Amino acid sequence: MAVDLLEGFGFDVQLAETGEAALGALAAGRFDLMLTDVVMPGGMSGVDLARRAARDWPDMRIALTSGYVGDDVDGVLADAPWPFLRKPYSADQLRRLVEGTPAASAR
Repeated sequence: MAVDLLEGFGFDVQLAETGEAALGALAAGRFDLMLTDVVMPGGMSGVDLARRAARDWPDMRIALTSGYVGDDVDGVLADAPWPFLRKPYSADQLRRLVEGTPAASAR
């Protein structure tokens, strides 16, 4: 859904199924924004991916999303400095997030 929405907003989107695949894509190209789910297949969490991406590509904007709720996710996100968008979200919420509107980063 997010890919379709982002493409509809006019963004060029590259999908990566795992954190390792995302790191490979980041190393091969230039990206303005990385939107990652907190829970990802392949052994690397979206927060771990965000930390590595922030270290290696400090000029790239990063945002997190997740459909999971509760203490586990809240604990993982407690020290995360990136905007977070809880699923399910609307097209308008996603647009505000990628455009950097402050209201989009509310948890």
